[in-house]
Amino acid sequence: DGWSYLRMLASSADAVTAPSAHFARRLEAHRVAAHVDVVWNGIDDDELAAALAAPRARSDSRRPRLVWVGRMSPEKRLLPFLEAVVASEIDADIEVIGNGAQRAAAQRVAERARASVFFLGSLPYRETLRRIRSADALVQTSIGFETQGMTIFEAATLGTPSIVCDPDLVAELGSGAWPVPDDSTPALADVLRAAVADIRDGAAPVPDASIADRFRQSSRTAAMLAVYETARTRHAER
Repeated sequence: DGWSYLRMLASSADAVTAPSAHFARRLEAHRVAAHVDVVWNGIDDDELAAALAAPRARSDSRRPRLVWVGRMSPEKRLLPFLEAVVASEIDADIEVIGNGAQRAAAQRVAERARASVFFLGSLPYRETLRRIRSADALVQTSIGFETQGMTIFEAATLGTPSIVCDPDLVAELGSGAWPVPDDSTPALADVLRAAVADIRDGAAPVPDASIADRFRQSSRTAAMLAVYETARTRHAER
């Protein structure tokens, strides 16, 4: 199985890293390695600077804007998200960024929503970051699939809170999120209604400001070099 394959790869390694604490602990639990160092993936420093320089483009007069980013495949749970948008009857703008086999089905579901759903297709990375920064919330719907959940960290780095379905990702993020208690459509619909109400009231959760530095690629490079130096020293002492 996949864990056996990872054990084979790790068996000759002096250090093993994972991009999140929850996945590192999972690797340890499946005996891939006795200890796994956590080193997040991050945003390129120049791309981050460009995204942060862009205006947030928010206005109290417009409707709340939510953005969903990902591959349109079952594990990303786009269709359950749109079904929850329909059930919630929220009055909001929804931007869906990405493409995939489920696009036609997603568009059919979206036609029943009170919200305005815009399918933007695949966008350049810089434009995707700009839209995440200008949104009122990012929605992350996958459960048990992500080794890290990059988009919620990108959003937190840019000051945008997230609606998050996976409890492992909620714990990893720490703050700045509306957690969804289970994988049901009613639960997600309830959280969507609560999030839109919070956004309208100016009561949205605030992401941890330290993530902006901890998710910068230069800091991640430094963290990986530290792991390498520790492994090199340990190897030299054998």
